[in-house]
Amino acid sequence: MSVDEQISILSAIGFRIVHVRGPAWESVGELRRANAGSIAIGYNGQRNVAMETPNGGVTTRNLPAGSIRLNGPAPTQWLRVNSPAEMVEITASPALKANIAESLAVERHRDLADAFGWEDPIVWCFATRLRQAATGLAPANELYCDTLVRKLYERVYIEQFGGRPIERRRSESGLDERRLGRVFDYIEAHLAKPMTISDLAAVAAYSPFHFARAFKVAVGFPPHAYLAVRRLEAARRLALRSHLPIEQIAENTGFINVSHFRRRFRRELGMLPSQMRRSVT
Repeated sequence: MSVDEQISILSAIGFRIVHVRGPAWESVGELRRANAGSIAIGYNGQRNVAMETPNGGVTTRNLPAGSIRLNGPAPTQWLRVNSPAEMVEITASPALKANIAESLAVERHRDLADAFGWEDPIVWCFATRLRQAATGLAPANELYCDTLVRKLYERVYIEQFGGRPIERRRSESGLDERRLGRVFDYIEAHLAKPMTISDLAAVAAYSPFHFARAFKVAVGFPPHAYLAVRRLEAARRLALRSHLPIEQIAENTGFINVSHFRRRFRRELGMLPSQMRRSVT
């Protein structure tokens, strides 16, 4: 590990979360190995990263910023990253993966499969919360993390491998994918504007009361928590990819108070927007 590299690890009986932030590197050290059956997000875009495949070959890939990577039944060795990087990797234990996969009738996919460049806002939210737990930016206990890891894997098994969710009682049903997609699209298109539960409920054609409950059942987070994560992600991308003043970034992502924006950004992401911008230059 280089002196500029920061690694945080949170382990328990059912899971292991690793967060890494560091400069470009070329190495074959153990910490460069992607765990089998893991789910990871790379927060910075990467071009021509080199990795050793399970059969011993070498391949290069482009990884879009914020994209999700699934690692299949065999570990993958990372050989080279060409620019500063930040990533979080979540690995459920074999027993936990088997339990979740069986409950969704996708036992043969319990160890996932190699996949790159996937995007999903719900997976992003779970992974970001687990990143905060691993880095100590948010209080968390094993039960909280275990719940998030379960929901994370459930989402991946359902969306990528055709898992069938356990039937819920009518009173516990969540938003269907069509309504949920409309709400996600509305949020992404209006991050800079004030939003209310009534606004989102109207998009979903639900009453505000039933919308808030159905959204949490479907996503795993209440609407306000999901919106906060998406606004911070939009702010993070602007801080990295643009030369906009911090005040403009705050305004463009729905933060009307710049001081609050800076505090929230630092608390959730571990540094100020200006520090994050300098970290990749």
